[in-house]
Amino acid sequence: MADKATREMTKRELADWLANKWYGGTTHVDWATKQYLKDTKDQLAEQVEHARGERASHELTYKYDH
Repeated sequence: MADKATREMTKRELADWLANKWYGGTTHVDWATKQYLKDTKDQLAEQVEHARGERASHELTYKYDH
């Protein structure tokens, strides 16, 4: 999945990617995935793009609490 382009990922893949990025190796991955799935696909894609360095903070459309 790491090689898949962000905008080609499904909503679930985006949520899983973020959960594993920030909570990987902990018991909170399933919880985090469920929390991320509450966001829209566009919000998730934007967060993944930012985490991958594809989008700068000032380019974000949405504001996040994390």
